[in-house]
Amino acid sequence: AFEEMYHDVLEHAEQIFVVDCVGNAPTTIEQNIDIVNLGFPIVNLEKWKQHIFMFYGSMEELMTVYHSDADTVEKVQEEYLQECVSIIRKRLG
Repeated sequence: AFEEMYHDVLEHAEQIFVVDCVGNAPTTIEQNIDIVNLGFPIVNLEKWKQHIFMFYGSMEELMTVYHSDADTVEKVQEEYLQECVSIIRKRLG
């Protein structure tokens, strides 16, 4: 549904930023299709992969609390959120 709804946007985007699991560690930017697929599982991932950038913190840390009662906002650190925002702003120019 998402991919059909936004096909034209995805098709013409110069950059697609996927932001997932930020705030628990320094920001990593990844284009590895296996990592990107975790946060952005779309059918045409291979087609648009050169335009897709995934921003994330620590996946290892996330997996220790993922979908549990321990997955709380207290785990998020403002410093790391601001870092991610800053990186995205720089990339947008």
